[in-house]
Amino acid sequence: MNIALTGATGFLGSALASQFLKAGCSVLALVRSDATGDRTRRAIKAAVLGLGGDPSELDWSKLIVRQLEWDAEGCKLDLTELAGITCVWHTAAEMSYSSAQLPAAFKQNVGASHDLYRLFAEHAPRCQRFYYVSTAYTAGFDCVDVAEQLHLAPRVINVYQASKWAAELSLATAQRSSGLPLTIFRPTIIIGDEKTGWYGSKEFGMYSISRGLYEMSVRRADTITMPINERASINLIPINRVVAYALALSRHARPEKPFEVMHAAAAEAFPLGQALAIAGSLLGMTIQSGEPHSALDRMFARSVRDNQQFAQGQWRFATGQLAEAVGADFQPYLLEVRTLEHLLLAYFVNLPPAETNPEAKKVRAQQLDAHPPAAFWTRWGWFTWRQILSRWRGQPGIARPARGENAKDGPKTVF
Repeated sequence: MNIALTGATGFLGSALASQFLKAGCSVLALVRSDATGDRTRRAIKAAVLGLGGDPSELDWSKLIVRQLEWDAEGCKLDLTELAGITCVWHTAAEMSYSSAQLPAAFKQNVGASHDLYRLFAEHAPRCQRFYYVSTAYTAGFDCVDVAEQLHLAPRVINVYQASKWAAELSLATAQRSSGLPLTIFRPTIIIGDEKTGWYGSKEFGMYSISRGLYEMSVRRADTITMPINERASINLIPINRVVAYALALSRHARPEKPFEVMHAAAAEAFPLGQALAIAGSLLGMTIQSGEPHSALDRMFARSVRDNQQFAQGQWRFATGQLAEAVGADFQPYLLEVRTLEHLLLAYFVNLPPAETNPEAKKVRAQQLDAHPPAAFWTRWGWFTWRQILSRWRGQPGIARPARGENAKDGPKTVF
């Protein structure tokens, strides 16, 4: 296969590029601001390592990086390079939730996506399908059972969600006149690799909430109170599963399906309260339901407000069309507790040491006075070698030293 791909420096895009190369495909990475291609190659090599591979085993001559620019006269790209492309994966996106980024979000997520689709429809005669990576949350709120179809009037709450929804409708309209088969590929909340824990370099979704809890832990919060719907759940799917679905789809041209929508989602959502309890246990904290009342509660609420409403919702995502398309390659995924514990631990221990946070220096100094670590393990912060071994051996409760009884009792969530 000859793959054209955007977003190769991002989490999903770099993972896809690395695994297409590993499978022996040629990859044309279309980038916005990387004239030399060095940043793109670094990102893809990091993804190879993050997914448990060896960059030296890939044929890097099969990766071509081209800067994609547009002006008043059109696309500034040698269009002959598109002639051999067999499918496109468009993963690049403006991710901001902010209303201040509305023009930029619509320009990138709607306008640029439409222009890219038309470019391949007109100049890539061998292209069998255009895959547009959207988000499962274009379904909006007040929608529990989410079908694999376009949504005509969703209730959306931020610019990213709205612009992705608009892009789906724009591309579906363009497909009816161009004929290039189109797949809207909607992942839910993508998390790290099941084995390595690699999660890229940016904190979206689950990781932004986890970072908020970590910052509260730095400030010595023993308990965080936040509004938690006892029925709320989050649909988390590891990056390696999403990439496996994408590769399987790319191997199946499906010319009889000019337009399709597919969800890359876990078979069942994970209870929000349990996920927060696991994170709290690793940090030696209790997470309880209620209205924020302390200064730290309010600080945490501000740090996660962009994702707060998503964490409170309930969605069940259909995956039947994905299963039908890839046949035997479809493996339903169910997130296990130990997997989530492993992913959260991998995230926490790889955060910058607490002493790099100016507000935490005094707290960290007090901790070091009470519990001086071995020099080699200082970078692990609160997570000592003995505690990590206890987790790997299946014993409950990794917590910071000298945190009282909460650290011994395992996960606690009070509703």
